[in-house]
Amino acid sequence: MVLDKEKLNQVITLFKEKTEKTCCKIEIIKGKPEIIDDKLGGFPYLPVGENYPTDKNGNPLSLLMQVNLKKVNLPNFPKEGILEVFTNNEFPCEYSVKLFKEGLEYQKEFPKLDYKFPFVAKPLKIALANDVAYMSLNDYKIDSVLCPVLKKVYGIKARSVYEFQDLLGEIVGEDISSQWFEEFCNNIPVHKMTLGGYADFTQNDPRTKKNKLDECLFKIDGGIEPCKEISIGDNGIVWGLISTKDLKKQNFNNAVVDWDCL
Repeated sequence: MVLDKEKLNQVITLFKEKTEKTCCKIEIIKGKPEIIDDKLGGFPYLPVGENYPTDKNGNPLSLLMQVNLKKVNLPNFPKEGILEVFTNNEFPCEYSVKLFKEGLEYQKEFPKLDYKFPFVAKPLKIALANDVAYMSLNDYKIDSVLCPVLKKVYGIKARSVYEFQDLLGEIVGEDISSQWFEEFCNNIPVHKMTLGGYADFTQNDPRTKKNKLDECLFKIDGGIEPCKEISIGDNGIVWGLISTKDLKKQNFNNAVVDWDCL
């Protein structure tokens, strides 16, 4: 038997239609980032009078990411302000997410950090570009989204994507089933770093229907298109999650930031 490309393309098209979501792709660009630049690592834009974020023991956290939201246009995201994410190198990490008004007088002296900037070897200047993202196979909603598509195209009722792969293998053979899975994944673009879009995980999705963390604040994937300046454990991913309600209200106190790796 050979792979039925027509049916596979139907699945890919329907899946993309159901899960396409606006995001901003983050790219590393040349240049040393200044305090007010968009960046990974480095020293933050911290208005005069604001306390530097610390962990539970009073130790200073490090800047992971800084983005001027005036440069992006994402549903539910603030239209202005400088978004900053601070973390440490622990697992699970401690973190702080801040949003400051642009154009304020800012601090130029900071605490001495006893460790390197988290997950990056040096401060990296970044740029953002509007793009689209699609749901990851590690998303906790994937079975409820993809399985109905598979049933519509193949007539195979499965409770999970992996059960579908097994059932398809019984019909067309394991080799063809594996080829189907590989080609499906290869045809769903995955961005290494995004603001918005979909979160991804190397282990299990920590979300459930109850916790409502349905918005991906950001994602930095150290395992796709490897960048020698980014190291997140063993090909890991660091991510920020927040509820739509809190994101619309610009309440970042309830955001969750963490990372996992292989």
